[in-house]
Amino acid sequence: PPPPYVYKSPPPPSPSPPPPYVYKSPPLPSPSPPPPL
Repeated sequence: PPPPYVYKSPPPPSPSPPPPYVYKSPPLPSPSPPPPL
C-alpha cells in the first residue's frame, strides 16, 4: 500500500529580504606625482 500521506504545512512566507547591499568602494587616492628628477 502507498505510505500514509504526511501533510506538510507550507512554510510561512519569509519576510521580504532587505535590498542587496551595494558595495561602494572608497574613491582611490590619486597617485602621488613622481618626484621631480
